[in-house]
Amino acid sequence: MVRKKQLQNLVVVGLVLLTLLFGVFPILKRGGKDSTEIGGSPFGTYDVAVIGAEPEGIAAAVAAARAGMETVLITPEPGPASYMTECLINHVVPEEGRVDGLTVSLTGPVFRELYGGVESTFTEETYLRNALRVMVRESNLHVMYESTLTDFGQKGRRISSIRVFSDGELKDIGARVFLDATEEGILLEKLQIPGIPGASDLGAPDFYEPLSFNFRVRGISWDDIKTIAKVSEFSTELSEVLIAYPRLRDDMKLESPALIRQDGDDVLVTGIRAAFVDAGNPDAIEEAYRNCMREAMHLTAYLKTELMPFEDMEWDMAASRLHVPETIHYRGLTQLGVADLLENRDAPDKVAVLSGPATAGRFVRGDNPSILCNPDVYAVSIGCLVPEDWDNVMMLGSKAGFSSLASTSAGTVSARAVVGEGAGSAAAYCVLEGISPADVMKLSVARKREFVSFLERAGQPLPETGEPLRQQDGTPLASVWMYEDVKNLVVHGLLLGGENNDFRLDAGCTAEVLKVLAKNALLRLAPDRFTLELDNRISLMPGSEPVTSEEASAILLVLAGQENAGLAGTAAERLFTWLEAGTDGVKVPDALRERWKSEVSAVNGELYHLVNRTCMKLTAGF
Repeated sequence: MVRKKQLQNLVVVGLVLLTLLFGVFPILKRGGKDSTEIGGSPFGTYDVAVIGAEPEGIAAAVAAARAGMETVLITPEPGPASYMTECLINHVVPEEGRVDGLTVSLTGPVFRELYGGVESTFTEETYLRNALRVMVRESNLHVMYESTLTDFGQKGRRISSIRVFSDGELKDIGARVFLDATEEGILLEKLQIPGIPGASDLGAPDFYEPLSFNFRVRGISWDDIKTIAKVSEFSTELSEVLIAYPRLRDDMKLESPALIRQDGDDVLVTGIRAAFVDAGNPDAIEEAYRNCMREAMHLTAYLKTELMPFEDMEWDMAASRLHVPETIHYRGLTQLGVADLLENRDAPDKVAVLSGPATAGRFVRGDNPSILCNPDVYAVSIGCLVPEDWDNVMMLGSKAGFSSLASTSAGTVSARAVVGEGAGSAAAYCVLEGISPADVMKLSVARKREFVSFLERAGQPLPETGEPLRQQDGTPLASVWMYEDVKNLVVHGLLLGGENNDFRLDAGCTAEVLKVLAKNALLRLAPDRFTLELDNRISLMPGSEPVTSEEASAILLVLAGQENAGLAGTAAERLFTWLEAGTDGVKVPDALRERWKSEVSAVNGELYHLVNRTCMKLTAGF
């Protein structure tokens, strides 16, 4: 409570200074007076209404206002504080991607102003100051602080207005386009749009992205660090110390830890993750916060004893809450999936182009980032932001139309602001053209090019994508014969390509790794066939390192429930016979059949194909 009051006081001081600087009176009024105004009367009918002052909401509102739209930003908070300040997020990696072999920036002007140019680290005060500055400059932007959405009016598939409780009274706000930029999806809940919690799209509703915990310490000697760095690799030494750090709990991760210098000798420490937490359960989140607090204090004491520059380090403060990357995903008119990332897919109606790995950390213990694939660039269609059944609504943040695994890339803090900025410009285009966001998807090819060009003129980088991901030898990943199998396993979070998208297709595989893959694939692809008794039988199957074709076939026959089916021939021949049986049977590639005529060491690519096809046939009911 004290911390929140300090933030409110900081916001008030910042607003007063900005008022004097830009000559806008009054910016902030409280109590029984008018709601906050930026640029004019905040009530009535607008072109664009944005709910939520998260970074994506600010980016959307400013982008729309800069395009000439009368825009209102509505937030229940007394200022622009959001998960950025409450979760002590002072580190944002700007979106960059590779196009035609070159690294390009994917961030627009609002993003750069909000996060301080190209700097990826900043202080809490810097973020608040930037947020206030970027909003106060827009004469078309009206901000209503301490205002709560209570109801909405509709005309068919469109929202006509929203009702807001502000300054002790209910006020109706009309707009042409409405954007929900709140963490909770407040408007989307009011619209009763069905949500997809956690990884429900993978049949794992209780698996959520790990929650992040940041904290601050003081008393670190930066002069000592500089001195040490001149004669040794301090960063390497620090990395080694962090790798050796003994956790209090095995469900805690220390993923990509960083020490971010703040004012004076204060340092922000990031990287603690609470895994396997039910993010839809407030009690579970509260317990995870307590566990993270203990882990952070333990890490602080550890660093004090292990590194000389940290010997005088003292605990300062913790974030007031955990950062929850996701809770619910809503279904859009189109759905962004991992396959889109794996293939660097373009979209003719894109509002943003992103880059960043998709991860499966929710399923894996330990600190490995568990990268499924690392795209060069991929496009986000406006259809991902438009919920089903509502034509003039757009949804921002990780709750947009992204699959649970795709959201680990498209729903990061940096990606949210990039998409928000594009969405704000897209809303402006719709108002100018007299159409709704849902209508953009129905435009002709030429009109969609005009749409994209409009966003580009506003400063949103929208390079063409579609170049395929390549293997280590430079050949396209999509050119390998088992590509569809690889793609399906990656989409379901079962294969890790790492930063270099190397699935080691020609490498040997151990029997133990194959058994784990087989059981997880069955659980994910054909869950009705999974039993604990079958799990145990697969675990007991023998196998060598690397596993041979006969051993692998025997394991997969157990997976298929065909080990005692009376089929003739070797284990490989029996497996192939079963796979090819029936009108919808799999055609085993001739090259694979020929190679496995005699017992050979199986390689990953072959096993990916057979595991996927076995599970898919079980799903089909054979």
